[in-house]
Amino acid sequence: MRHMPISNCTVRIRAVLFDIDGTLVDSVAMIIPGLQDAFERFTGTRPTDQFVRSLIGRPLDEQMNMMGLDACENTTLAERCDFARARFVEHKDRVTSFCPAVHAVLSLAERGWGVGLVTSKCRQEIEIFWSQFPSLKDLVTVCAGDTDRGKPAPDPAVEACRQLGVSPAETMFVGDSIFDMQCAKAAGCVPVAVTYGAGEKDALAAESPTYLFETPEDLQEWFENEFSTHHG
Repeated sequence: MRHMPISNCTVRIRAVLFDIDGTLVDSVAMIIPGLQDAFERFTGTRPTDQFVRSLIGRPLDEQMNMMGLDACENTTLAERCDFARARFVEHKDRVTSFCPAVHAVLSLAERGWGVGLVTSKCRQEIEIFWSQFPSLKDLVTVCAGDTDRGKPAPDPAVEACRQLGVSPAETMFVGDSIFDMQCAKAAGCVPVAVTYGAGEKDALAAESPTYLFETPEDLQEWFENEFSTHHG
């Protein structure tokens, strides 16, 4: 199994939080063209894949603001976000799951561990996600807009822990972006990085996660081995 323990984790873990995009599902093929369509519609220019990839992990309203408000003065932020969401729906068939990662989530929940989702998707976007992956709908889920601040601020992770009834210090946070790692560390969670999503391995490693996994299979195997007993 290829995983990189960055530092020793000696705390007692009671719950695990998971990012969605790039961690549980491969949505890059939906997000990149969807945002490119929106940027082109409102600015007249189509950004590169690399630029759009660098925005993944931020809430949609922040992504829209990255276009430059001066170039979009004839539309509101809500209109721009609505257009982008419509383009995501148009491209949603391109989304696939990282099946081993999803299986790890469901297995943890079945064994009684606290499990939650912390995402930069808003409630409208999460409805699209749930229509494709209904098995995850009943998990505690904190979306963009559920807290005053989104990732990389600690608020979403802290709120998920509150709903699960655990402290952040007893919680792991698994994600594929530097914003996930920064959110986890700011909240006091144990940060766990995966490099099979949108984030770059070197950038993730620079955030000093406790563990770093290169494939969804590695992630699943590790959880199966380390969290094999029922938690109640």
